[in-house]
Amino acid sequence: PEQWRGKAKVQNASLSVKETIKQTQMLLNKLGYKVGAPDGKLGPKTRRAIVSFQQKSGLSPTGTINAELVKALKGMNI
Repeated sequence: PEQWRGKAKVQNASLSVKETIKQTQMLLNKLGYKVGAPDGKLGPKTRRAIVSFQQKSGLSPTGTINAELVKALKGMNI
């Protein structure tokens, strides 16, 4: 998909797409969303966990990783 080309800018650090996904998976796991071992792949478990977190957080349930999702995850004081 177009949104995954190149690098993703996350909290003043340029991360690869794989690293961004991996970081998101680690945060979701810490919050109790079971995505499995962080592998940097945006598979069905990760997408379901993202949608679930987005819904519970009042975000638009897109199932994709964006700046709003990352900010919300990092703001959870994990």
